[in-house]
Amino acid sequence: MYNYVPTIVMPTRITNRSATLIDHIYYLPEPKHNSSSSIHSGDIWCDITDHLPNYCLLLDSNVKQQNKEEPPLVRLFLRRNIKKIKHKVSNIDWSEIYDSSNVDTAIENFQQKIKCFFESSFKLVKLSRKQTRNKKNE
Repeated sequence: MYNYVPTIVMPTRITNRSATLIDHIYYLPEPKHNSSSSIHSGDIWCDITDHLPNYCLLLDSNVKQQNKEEPPLVRLFLRRNIKKIKHKVSNIDWSEIYDSSNVDTAIENFQQKIKCFFESSFKLVKLSRKQTRNKKNE
């Protein structure tokens, strides 16, 4: 009625015997409906209750993004980097960890050292454009 469009079309209450649509979200498109805008809606699966919460997102593809998407940062597991971490771990002084009387402190020190070696051996670098295209095609 009045040209409202239902956005929720899947059941929102599910029991062992039935699945019913009891929650509704309606949307009234503008008179000059922009075909570049889209509506995404659905239910959020939750096993705590038989009543599912639902959502509705109104997206406009004409909105310009303020900033370009930055290439992702990756770690390069090259042979030389693997050699670096092996060298650092083999030359570590473990006495601080062995001599610790508190297990939690010993584990924390161990994790900090290994994390430091890992991050310094396998530094984050920007993925090149070519590599980004290859990742998207995989």
